[in-house]
Amino acid sequence: MPLPAWQAVKRGFLVMPQPQKTSDGAGGRVLIAEDNLVNQRVILTHVENLGYQADVVANGADALEALARAPYALVLMDCQMPVMDGLTATDEIRRREGGQRHTPIIAVTANGNRERCLLAGMDDYLAKPVRKQELADAIARCLNMSLLAVCVLSSPRPKSGAQTGRDACPPPENEELNRG
Repeated sequence: MPLPAWQAVKRGFLVMPQPQKTSDGAGGRVLIAEDNLVNQRVILTHVENLGYQADVVANGADALEALARAPYALVLMDCQMPVMDGLTATDEIRRREGGQRHTPIIAVTANGNRERCLLAGMDDYLAKPVRKQELADAIARCLNMSLLAVCVLSSPRPKSGAQTGRDACPPPENEELNRG
């Protein structure tokens, strides 16, 4: 039986995600791809304090495996990790999605280049050390963009006078995210 993420990270183990059954598939699950145990603990604590469930992996290859097993609402991706770095993993994630799905990916790195991360297909960028409010803002931006894309792409063509775009989509329910 797998340990809860907070307990596994506390004990120095990495947690491989288990599929979460929710109405939309991903629910509020966040995948954290980070090789440094201290950074894992900090990011995991922030994510859980923001009301999300999280799974932690130590490299890009493990992130690809986790995403193949279960959907996630969002990925927090370190750029420099062993086995497979975050830029390569992001490129592969985008290739596998093939335009059918778009999982928001936020770069979380100490030595990264913002433009390079965005060109690799990441949706946002955070510099370490990660602060809770900056993380909350980045998650809100990415999830709102993702929600807007789903609403716009999956909605039938509106009739004359109907709401479109952002106005047609309900805001996220997490009050922490709506304070921006």
